[in-house]
Amino acid sequence: MKNDSFWFAGPIIVYVMTVASLVTLYLMIDPADITDTSRSFLRVSGRAGMFLFFISFGASALNRIFNAEWSKYLVRNRRYYGISTAIILWSHFLVLLSMSVTAPEWFRISVPWYILYPGTGTFVLVGLMALSSNNSAVKKLGARWWRLLHLIGGYMALSAFIGEYVLILYLQPILLPDYVFHTANSPVVAYTLLAVPLLLLYLRFRKR
Repeated sequence: MKNDSFWFAGPIIVYVMTVASLVTLYLMIDPADITDTSRSFLRVSGRAGMFLFFISFGASALNRIFNAEWSKYLVRNRRYYGISTAIILWSHFLVLLSMSVTAPEWFRISVPWYILYPGTGTFVLVGLMALSSNNSAVKKLGARWWRLLHLIGGYMALSAFIGEYVLILYLQPILLPDYVFHTANSPVVAYTLLAVPLLLLYLRFRKR
């Protein structure tokens, strides 16, 4: 694995994740039951995006801690995992926005302005991070500004993941009284999913 002899490396990661996202979207979305199937896709894509984000944004921290072949592999391929993260999250975002047309009442109740606007800003930053994940962008932006974009975008996304599960577990009755999250029916799952971004936050700030 030292030279990425493992086949799942480089651009192949992006190709596979893109195809997987499109196939999942095609198989899950049913026009006859657009609201429930779209919500199911949002759950799947959101969780997949979070775990890919954990891999890409946490690669350096994981390698610093473990210094193993698998963590070195993640560092070498974090750009491709980062682009894959953006593809999955943007499929999530576009389906969510489409529900403002296909399920306007659900969208009105579930996505108030204080979730929509910060969330849109986060998705835009994630998209910019993906578009700038190439050597040409690093040269044009300069290393300092490129790093700042990816740092701000990364922590915005991390905050969004944490905020989502804090909302599900603690704030839903206050902020979204007319909506019940599917995940809230299983507190163990909700707390487990909250633990993922919290663990990443810990790893990012953990000292050498």
